[in-house]
Amino acid sequence: MAYTAGQPFTVTVETTPNDQTLSYAVEDTPPAGWGVSGISDGGVFDAVHGKVKWGPFFDNTPRTLTYTLTPPDPSSGPASFAGTASFDGNNEIVAGDRMTAPCDGLVVQNVTITDYQVFSACGELDAGPAVDVVSGGDLTLRSNQRVVLRNGVHIGPGCKLTIQLGP
Repeated sequence: MAYTAGQPFTVTVETTPNDQTLSYAVEDTPPAGWGVSGISDGGVFDAVHGKVKWGPFFDNTPRTLTYTLTPPDPSSGPASFAGTASFDGNNEIVAGDRMTAPCDGLVVQNVTITDYQVFSACGELDAGPAVDVVSGGDLTLRSNQRVVLRNGVHIGPGCKLTIQLGP
């Protein structure tokens, strides 16, 4: 996930309680000092603890929880999220993309991919040299602008390269 200073974007937390769940609640902690708004599903922002909170929900209905986050302008560098979901009192860490970085170009080089790997950029994504996808590796390159493959990008037999363009 990438951000542009001063530009709002949507954060999404998917919940999938099991069939036996009687109640659950979710908390997500965005980067300190970033603006929080537009919280879905009756959620609230706890400014004292810096957390977006939803629930409790007294059911086992899956939900897509969202809020709008606005990084300060200026801002730079990576920022992280932390979250917890509690299902009948059993806490689980919210998984998924828990880091964000500025929306700049990205250079991918000197890397060997042996499993599933995704690189994303808002700007240009430049791959190579020395990008090797081997041993059944699966590489996805995502960019809102363009992906440039330089000399030295090697996709081995049985491996996969996917390029995704657009938001």
